[in-house]
Amino acid sequence: MLQPGQKQTMFDEGTPKEDKYGITLIDCCRGTNDVENAHRIYTKTFSNSVTGVEYGSCLMINRLHRHNIRMGRRYIAGYPWLGHYDTWKLDRLQKLIEKNHGLAYIPGHHCTSDYRGTAETFQTVAIHSKALHDAVAAIELSDKVKFSRDLQFICDSIGVRIPFFPVNGKEEYMLFTLLVHEMSGRVLQALAAQ
Repeated sequence: MLQPGQKQTMFDEGTPKEDKYGITLIDCCRGTNDVENAHRIYTKTFSNSVTGVEYGSCLMINRLHRHNIRMGRRYIAGYPWLGHYDTWKLDRLQKLIEKNHGLAYIPGHHCTSDYRGTAETFQTVAIHSKALHDAVAAIELSDKVKFSRDLQFICDSIGVRIPFFPVNGKEEYMLFTLLVHEMSGRVLQALAAQ
């Protein structure tokens, strides 16, 4: 019997895998296999090419889409395999056949349009605090300020007017270190007050 959190290993056609004694094979989620697999996926996706932020983000979202389909096939019994990853085409066909004939073209396939949209994002996301977001939003920009397509993509994705850049140079490193120490002290004081 599977314990909570355990995943049963499946064949491509959706039947459970068993060893020669008939014991169900369970996927191991411990160790470095799953972690290293993520790094291998990044290497395969970009294969030593130099890409911009927007294109790289699109590559990763496409990789995520394909990965989710493969994991569905691997861990969900009876998960439909379409022979391709263009699920939006299948969604349109499924909706058309449901509308005209009242039948499901592929039983078990759920169209993404059947679900309500949310504000959740899975691409380039903001990880900064609300206070920092508000401070950046208050900055006045001249109409002459134009960003490259990638920098504008970052701004649009995380909802800010100007993009964040990594810490660079001796002065910035010193200021960053000072701010981290100062913030650490505030966090410790707040924890102690609780």
